[in-house]
Amino acid sequence: MARRTPGKRSKTAAGPAKAGASGGSTQSVAPKPRLVAELHRVAKSSQNLIDELGRTNLDATKFPKQKLIDISATLIALPAGSEDGALPALEYAEAALNDLRYSFVEIADDDLLPDVPRGGRVDQTLRDLISDIATAKRFYSQAKLDAAAESETPEHAVAAPSAQQQEVAEHLRAVSQEGRELAGELGKSTAELAARSDPDQVKADNLTRKSLDVTTLARQEGIEVGAGKPHIAWLEKLDRGVVAALRGVELAAGVGKITVRKIGEVLIRHVTDWLDAAREGAEETRALIAELKKKWTQERNASPPDRGPGPSPRDFSIFHDPFSIFHDSFKNGAGRGPDLVVIPAGEFLMGSAESEAGLKDDDRAFDNEIVKGEGKRSTHILRRFALGRYPVTFDDYDAFLAARAGRRVRKPNDEASNPSEWGRRRRPVINVSWNDAHRYCKWLNERTGLRGDRRYRLPSEAEWEYACRVGTDTRRWWGDEWDPAKANGNKSFEEGKTSPVDHYAANPWELHDMIGNVWEWCADEYAENISMLPADGSPYGKLGKSNRSLRVLRGGSWSIYPQGLRSAIRGKYQPVIRVNDVGFRVARTL
Repeated sequence: MARRTPGKRSKTAAGPAKAGASGGSTQSVAPKPRLVAELHRVAKSSQNLIDELGRTNLDATKFPKQKLIDISATLIALPAGSEDGALPALEYAEAALNDLRYSFVEIADDDLLPDVPRGGRVDQTLRDLISDIATAKRFYSQAKLDAAAESETPEHAVAAPSAQQQEVAEHLRAVSQEGRELAGELGKSTAELAARSDPDQVKADNLTRKSLDVTTLARQEGIEVGAGKPHIAWLEKLDRGVVAALRGVELAAGVGKITVRKIGEVLIRHVTDWLDAAREGAEETRALIAELKKKWTQERNASPPDRGPGPSPRDFSIFHDPFSIFHDSFKNGAGRGPDLVVIPAGEFLMGSAESEAGLKDDDRAFDNEIVKGEGKRSTHILRRFALGRYPVTFDDYDAFLAARAGRRVRKPNDEASNPSEWGRRRRPVINVSWNDAHRYCKWLNERTGLRGDRRYRLPSEAEWEYACRVGTDTRRWWGDEWDPAKANGNKSFEEGKTSPVDHYAANPWELHDMIGNVWEWCADEYAENISMLPADGSPYGKLGKSNRSLRVLRGGSWSIYPQGLRSAIRGKYQPVIRVNDVGFRVARTL
């Protein structure tokens, strides 16, 4: 179908829309007075949020300021639309704003103040708007609320980007912009009829309001379609609202001779052209929704099968084998955490022997991993714990990004995100900071419902080395000599890239990539020497998020020469650093 461009009016005469051509109802579609008052309050709160955001200098790469402004702007015209048209707009805005607040407005952690703190001016203004939206929705019957909330797709379902998304989003924005200008012209004609006390002013007013409904809902569709990973259920709900609004325009515009005579033939031709473009935009959106839903279903079906609910936080009778592999299912039944391996309690000698400082370059130990004096340092792991079987993969991390779309944690945007160059899916996620890893663990706890002591976290440096060594005291878990067939290091895989996390064999405790592929963040602050670490295997230093104190890295990476590919190797970075050879794996307290 050739796309009709909004704004280009037909030069040939065009009659009113056929639907309802025999006449339309004279009953007003305007909201009831009490609802109008609530919608005015929503509009005022929306403007307050826009004004508040305008006074900030928030970094657009860390906070979706423009998206909040765009959504708020769609709510300002609701009092001038219809009662039924306002409900899907409120439904979408409430869900989207709550999601943005959840994802970006944070409670202060230790001494680090978030970019947008809970209880701050932006948060307070956003919270007021969400509250006013919820109150306005209470003026609708339960049947209408249920119908507006209905969707065949789960709320959490988000789709991978589609090639046609931006094109559809631009068309919807054009329809919305042209429709708003058209509604302004219709409003003037309506006012003239009202000034003459013409009874047909109700029909003209209904046409104006329904046209505004289409513009508002099309704009909201454009906002969501243009998102990196749109919520399919939200788009389905908006689509139903657009369909209903288009029917309303067709009905109101179908009053035949009265509309042509009293509003004007030129303006009605404008309505007809715009309505054709709006219908086409709705068809494109519906086709896109079907494509996104199909893609989401295929991706879900291609995921590893869920092996049932994860273990109870207090019941570990299922772990008959000390190296049992399990996972935690998400509370909502849609998703699961990474595969975990149960690591038993025990004792080991941490770090490198003093004698290893004099070895050849490929095996020589660094000062920060050696305890001066007799032998290596004895460390106790006092209780068993679970450790990720693999480093966190792109598949794992993309689920997190999808759930918290647009959050400060970002999908890699350099060459490593190009599938044709590096690959994603089962390769370890890279370009993630220590703070990003901290947020991912927090998200897993929220999704799985784990609280208190038994929860996801980053492993301590001692736990990491203990699991890497698997009871050995050699330089690598397989022996002393470097073997490129055992791990991805020294640019041995594809001449310098990450490898799929199960490409190389696991160590005897079923843990993959404990040496090489990517450096892995640990919970600890960096200590200059391992003699400073707690003897019970717990992390060293403060555990909260920070932009200052250095954090520990372990295991080496694809880009590191053999000297850095040993069980005892230690690295360090600032917690905000993101580079293409650093990832992480999760631990879980049992």
